[in-house]
This record gives sequence, structure tokens and C-alpha cells, in this order.
Amino acid sequence: MTLQAGERRAAIAYTLGRTFWGAGYASEACRAALDHLGRASAVARVEAFIDTRNARSIALVERLGFIRRGFVANADYFKGSSSDEYVFEFALRERHAGETEP
Repeated sequence: MTLQAGERRAAIAYTLGRTFWGAGYASEACRAALDHLGRASAVARVEAFIDTRNARSIALVERLGFIRRGFVANADYFKGSSSDEYVFEFALRERHAGETEP
């Protein structure tokens, strides 16, 4: 998770070894991070930048409620070639609007 002082948005990222794919670790960790941010910070939106070829991560953030908001061509150079990224956004304030802050 990347947070900047004074910002109302954060970026989420994760790396998980292939051995652990499909076991729910990334889902559980991301869900916990989003819940904590929603309760304990002024962050309103969380972004995820995901390589367009990474179907598992795209499916994960969509299951969590992220919405695809953008596309960045040639965002990175990875494994010998340029890669494009989708930009996903998760709105924390709407999710926790009915909850009281501690």
C-alpha cells in the first residue's frame, strides 16, 4: 500500500509467489488493507495499476469491487517487452459511508 501525506488516495500492490496462487492470500490481504484504510484514514480512493496481461490480478480487484477507470499504454518494460496497464479504482468513502469512524 502506498500512502502519501495529505493525499486522499492510495495505491495498492502485491506480489505473491506462484506456489501460493489461488489460495486466497491476496484476496484476504487486500480486503484487510481496504477495510483498515476505510476505517482508520482519510483516504477516499484506492488505485491499482495492473498489467493488462495479468488476468488473475484483474479478476481479483474486480471481485473486490474495483472499477476499471483507465488505460496506460507502455506503462512499464517487463520481461523484455513493453507492457500496458489498466487503472482500477476502489471508492472507500462510499463503502464505509454508513460506518462510524473510531
